[in-house]
Amino acid sequence: MTKKKNDIQHKIEFSIQHIKKLQFIETDPSLLGIEKKSFPEAKIDMGFGLIPNDKLEMVSIQMNADFYIIENEQKIVLFGIRTEYAFKIKDFTNVFQMAKDGKVTIPDVFMHIFLNVTIAGTRGMIAALITVEKYRHLILPPLDMGRILTEMKNPQKVPQEQPI
Repeated sequence: MTKKKNDIQHKIEFSIQHIKKLQFIETDPSLLGIEKKSFPEAKIDMGFGLIPNDKLEMVSIQMNADFYIIENEQKIVLFGIRTEYAFKIKDFTNVFQMAKDGKVTIPDVFMHIFLNVTIAGTRGMIAALITVEKYRHLILPPLDMGRILTEMKNPQKVPQEQPI
């Protein structure tokens, strides 16, 4: 993938510096009295955070996802995960635009790559970590990257909620 900057082609290259499971929670449905319930109405709340660090030439994406149902007008979290993916960017300051105030502009096309890696890896962690068999049958929805990027650029919005 290339990005044109001052009429010079720059190849964007990165490595994954680390992948972290920051937190994983799973609620035993028998403790909630919902063990016989199926979860066709389960939903997901997601949030994403972007942490650029030009000094370390890195970009980190943090992802939060809570899978829940509404029971008697109460939100019951079935399981949730928090992850962080850090990407080391070769030639960071020549590839990304740097503002004087320290803000970094990362092209959407590259953010799609970061998000795809983060989401796919987090899905894999969920599959590996879930112990409640009923939760394994929940289908995780495809995600709208355009919507996620819009919400990341406008963080005052409510986190993305989707039925699963």
